[in-house]
Amino acid sequence: MLQRGEIGELANQYMVNKTNGPISFWPNPNLQGARVVANGGSSNYHALQLEVTRRTRSGLQGQFSYTFGKGLGNTAGDSATNNEALLDNANPGLEYARSPFDVRHQLKANFTYDLPYGKGKRWSGNRIMNATFGGWGVSGIWVYSSGSPFSVLSGYGTLNRQGNATEHLSDAVNTASVHAEIPNLNALTSGAWKTGSTVYFIDPSIINTDGRGAASPGSAPFAGQVFFNPEAGQVGNLQRRMFSGPWQWSFDVQARKIINFSEHHRLELKGDMTNFINHPAFNVLPSTGGDYGALNPFTINNPAFGQVSATTFNPRIIQLGAYYHF
Repeated sequence: MLQRGEIGELANQYMVNKTNGPISFWPNPNLQGARVVANGGSSNYHALQLEVTRRTRSGLQGQFSYTFGKGLGNTAGDSATNNEALLDNANPGLEYARSPFDVRHQLKANFTYDLPYGKGKRWSGNRIMNATFGGWGVSGIWVYSSGSPFSVLSGYGTLNRQGNATEHLSDAVNTASVHAEIPNLNALTSGAWKTGSTVYFIDPSIINTDGRGAASPGSAPFAGQVFFNPEAGQVGNLQRRMFSGPWQWSFDVQARKIINFSEHHRLELKGDMTNFINHPAFNVLPSTGGDYGALNPFTINNPAFGQVSATTFNPRIIQLGAYYHF
């Protein structure tokens, strides 16, 4: 523990095992941990929204929107227990950072287009031609957004004990540190890289051969090391959720055909294709276990550091349907 700088956890072990002698390492010698439940959370969100809608005479209608937003807060607000303890009670402002739902850029577009053939359209033929080539239409939805925010964590108990990580009671959510200004740090942590069959959201050039983002305690830094563990009694100097995962986009389309039998009877055929391009969108937060999902990919001392294990969207899905209206 001393080699890893985990003096908080070492002191906790002394107290738990009653080997502390006359010295009490807990503020209250009778309590390992206590909760003061208060409504101390706050957040703010500001955004610019632009929208353009256009409808033409030729049966084409489209809509485009762009949102530039920023959400900040001192609590994640997504814990199932509704309780999020501070990492450092002496420094409440340490928690103030980007919100887990802070997606800086979102571009969305949709369109619908009725092909100009058939009775009453720009081009028309006889009854058989109109029935065959008329009544067709296509539509689509396109989404392109910046990635989800994430932290680079240490996971060592350099300040507090190693408690329940899911409730933010321990140094499991303590960020890592950098020892100097890294001019290209954003470029090293914002994107997707593939080495063999493994996909990373952290540039593999700053990951050690053992899969970790930091050298083992007591070892010299490896070549190209960027992230370090905090010193004993300290927290990391990186802000929480200061990095963003890979940008994501999806495109869904639909083709439809309407066959009119009479004024009150018609058959509608549809073909829906979700993720039409079959494009993989890498997800850096694969689980729903709170703010960070699974901690392993974000912890520099874990051999799975920086690895992508899930995608946001499923592979292409095709659905065919028929609807009879009467």
